[in-house]
Amino acid sequence: MTTSKTSSTPSFGDPYEILGLDQSASESVINKAFRKLSLQLHPDKQQGKTESEKKRTSTQFHNLKEAKTFLLTPSLRQPYDLERTSRLRRKKQDHARDEQMTAHRRKMKQDLAEKEAFLMKKTVDENKLHKRNRKGEKSKIDLINKLRSEGKRRREEHAEKTAEGHLKRAMKLQKKEKEEIQSRQVRLKWSRKRISISPSEHSIADMLSRRFGEVSNVVMIGSK
Repeated sequence: MTTSKTSSTPSFGDPYEILGLDQSASESVINKAFRKLSLQLHPDKQQGKTESEKKRTSTQFHNLKEAKTFLLTPSLRQPYDLERTSRLRRKKQDHARDEQMTAHRRKMKQDLAEKEAFLMKKTVDENKLHKRNRKGEKSKIDLINKLRSEGKRRREEHAEKTAEGHLKRAMKLQKKEKEEIQSRQVRLKWSRKRISISPSEHSIADMLSRRFGEVSNVVMIGSK
């Protein structure tokens, strides 16, 4: 079983999605889900299928066993749950920002349509007035069209700048959240050949707590 060097996510995928479980699943629920899916994916149950289907099912069965072992190992599951909860929360926040920006764009589009309708009605009314008084009609119509074009151009520029401003603020907020998460992480590296006794997770947490304050979690990565 392997994990990413920059994340506790296992290489075979999300164990909760593989087993079809919630993150709060207990050990008994995990074992029950494994037994149910293993009956479907076990190699002995794949008679009559093509080689490509057997190969795909074999990979799924392997990942199923890996997912079960991963979730039943507290030292692997606990840091993964923390990372997964944080990742899902950020995803939810990003989705909410996208929804907010989409609603804002719809509102701007509606406002522009209403302004266009108002200007159109205004132009029609003025044209009716011009028909009753043709003196200087052409120059007035040209002026109206010019003002209308200029107003439309300014509205489009304003809408574009507003949308760009929202996007920049959203990106800045996302970057700030990422930096805050990274700023709370401390990485230590040592050579096991140069020390007689390797420190434990508890001793490392105790040492960092005295220097930096409370330490919520310590994950040791590397050969044992």
